Order: sequence, then C-alpha cells, then structure tokens
Amino acid sequence: MNTANLTLLDPIYQIKKQNMSLDLETGTDEFLEMDITLFEDDEVSVDINLEIETEENPDWGKSVKSFKVHFLSAYDSRECEDLSLTLREKRQIENYLQNNLNINIA
Repeated sequence: MNTANLTLLDPIYQIKKQNMSLDLETGTDEFLEMDITLFEDDEVSVDINLEIETEENPDWGKSVKSFKVHFLSAYDSRECEDLSLTLREKRQIENYLQNNLNINIA
C-alpha cells in the first residue's frame, strides 16, 4: 500500500503568523489607492488593493486616518501557484488584515 505524505497549507494560518507592519511613503497625498503584495518572501503572499486616507497632525506629523483592504489574490510559493480560496476565506483574510495591519507613513 502506497501512502502520500501531504501537508495541507492553511493560508489563513500562514497569513496570521506574518509581520503585520507596512511602511509606506505617501508624499503630500491625503488619499491613496494602491495595489501591493504583502509577505512576498514567505510561503503565502497576498495581493491587496489598499485605500488609505491620511491626516496631518501638528504633534505627530502625518498618520493614517482610515484604510480599507480589498483582497485580490493569494499565491503559494511552495507550489508555485495561485491559491484557490472560497469567498468566505477571502473575506476572512480581508477582515484579518483590516483589523491587524499596521501602516506606518513616512
């Protein structure tokens, strides 16, 4: 009897163990919209669309007033293929990033 040793990749778990800090340079714009890839060097990378509204504070300088994350896709670097995720998984990733991503403005 032949058996295969399969390790199933849980993309949600892989994303949750990543560093949730993102450094951005915004210039003078108060509103930015950009497509970026998070966690490029890890097992699972995630492409998102990020909408950021900034504000200027005389004491702290420029900071993030609000932001919105839109999931675009995820990629498994071990298997070299896009991850096929359910709508529920995509929403779960969006919500996790929305609640845990720290954006540092320069």
